[in-house]
Amino acid sequence: MELEARKRSLRARVSRLRSAAANRPDAAGRSVAGLIEATVEFANASRIALYAALSDELPTRALFDLASAAGKRCAFPASRKGGALEFRIVDRWEDLAPGRYGVLEPADPSGPIVALGRPDLVLVPGVAFDPAGNRLGRGRGYYDRAFPADAADGPVLFGLAFELQIVDEVPHGPLDRRMDAVVSERGLRRAGGAARQGQRKGDD
Repeated sequence: MELEARKRSLRARVSRLRSAAANRPDAAGRSVAGLIEATVEFANASRIALYAALSDELPTRALFDLASAAGKRCAFPASRKGGALEFRIVDRWEDLAPGRYGVLEPADPSGPIVALGRPDLVLVPGVAFDPAGNRLGRGRGYYDRAFPADAADGPVLFGLAFELQIVDEVPHGPLDRRMDAVVSERGLRRAGGAARQGQRKGDD
């Protein structure tokens, strides 16, 4: 089966699981926020890029509140023509408004665009992830283009998901951007490593 057909098949399978599951999304969002707070990447980042979750995605409001309370600058993406993502700093959740596809994004389109690189931390949504950090998105390629695999000094990328979205293997190609870690309500998985309950600064 060709790559795109395998991706479509996995999207459909995981979407059915998400629709049928009786999740406690807010509790899962709080669990993930705590796991991320415990990482060295969160401690080192002065800027955190995240997304406003759709109804079938892991909620991120708890992450926003936690990061803001910790003194981090929070950036949110806005989609633009041509398949580009632009990230802008947002101080209040109420400063987000529905944009393209109904996703909440920075309401002020004239705000400065943030160029993200290390040690910035980007929290990425997805349809499915695997333990190696491979990600299956919704098929538009926004995040793959924003953070290409061959970038020399890109930010740290954490994929966020419900545990049921983590599968044995995600079909992927050379242009698909791999995550540095995947975080669900059950734990944090470093790319290619075992699940663990976060890592505080100085634990290495």
